[in-house]
Amino acid sequence: MTILDLEKKERAERKLAEIATAMLDGSLPYSEGAGLIVSASLDADLDRDRDPDILPFIAITSEVDRFPAPHTRHLWNREALAKMQPEIDQMEAWVKEFAEPFARNLLTRFAGVKRPPWSEF
Repeated sequence: MTILDLEKKERAERKLAEIATAMLDGSLPYSEGAGLIVSASLDADLDRDRDPDILPFIAITSEVDRFPAPHTRHLWNREALAKMQPEIDQMEAWVKEFAEPFARNLLTRFAGVKRPPWSEF
């Protein structure tokens, strides 16, 4: 692994901790954070097919893909979104309850990842 690969991996690991923190503190919906976790896990070089803390987020992305993403809901028809809102609320509650332990695990695993000294330049 080259220094650039290692830096990319460490940056992705820090990103996993940041995403997990945002989900846990409520500033990022779990439904949206799940996709970010899955993406960052690729750059972190994690075995997504076997990692017990990543697999649940893959499942979540599959379950929530029929709902409008939080950052695109303002583009939706208000009436359609209002009809769907009870289902969205129920989904968000389920996702939070299901994913919270895995977000905590990711935070525990990657919160201590330090920025390499050469990345400051």
